[in-house]
Amino acid sequence: MPSQHAATPVEGQVRLDDFHAELAPVLVNFIDALGIEPAQEVLTQAGQYLPYVERALKDMAVADEGDRSWLVVRMTYFIGEYFAQQYGGHWHVDETQGSRSFGRYVVGKFANGAITVDPAEIASAYVDLPCPRPLAVLVARVESGMAGLH
Repeated sequence: MPSQHAATPVEGQVRLDDFHAELAPVLVNFIDALGIEPAQEVLTQAGQYLPYVERALKDMAVADEGDRSWLVVRMTYFIGEYFAQQYGGHWHVDETQGSRSFGRYVVGKFANGAITVDPAEIASAYVDLPCPRPLAVLVARVESGMAGLH
C-alpha cells in the first residue's frame, strides 16, 4: 500500500492513482484468501461482505508486527470500500490543515454530508482489539458518529 502519509496534499493526490490501482486486486485477493466467494463482488457489494469478514477474522491471532501491518492494510481497503459504497463516499486525500488525518487517504465527500472517515485509523483500532474482534460493532459506532455529525 502506498504510504498513508503524504508529504503534502498535492503529493498525496498524485499518489492516489497508485493507491486506487493497488486497492482492487489486493482487496479481492484478501477476500479470496479468507475463503469468501465470490471475492470480486466485494468491489461493489462490500456491505454484504461485512459479516463474512468479521466471522473469518474475529479469532485470527496477529503473531507479530508484520502480520499486523499486513492485516491493517487489507482492512483499511475493506473498511474504506464499505463506507464509500454504503454512503456514496469517495477516497481522497485529506487536505484539512490540522486534521488528524491530514495528508492521508480517507473516505468522505458523502452524499449525505457526513463526516470524513479514516479507514486506516478504524482498521488499526480493529486489528488491535482482543479476540474475538467485533467488526460490525466497530463499524456501527462509526456509522452512529456519522449520523450525528453531518
